[in-house]
Amino acid sequence: MTNTGAAPVTLTSYKMDDNTFDLNVAVPMVGVTSIAPGESVVSVEGKYPAVTPELDPLNPYP
Repeated sequence: MTNTGAAPVTLTSYKMDDNTFDLNVAVPMVGVTSIAPGESVVSVEGKYPAVTPELDPLNPYP
């Protein structure tokens, strides 16, 4: 998802779902609280956490 606007977008109550189109099974967005103007984020739904040291933005030097 990309913020094409001029102000940050807050993701506090956002949920995501891979393909059921059912809000009852959607999961909260975690790890990103807002998207800055011009910034993009990618979300992945999976069974296990998929963040590895190589992909962790909070650990740029694994």
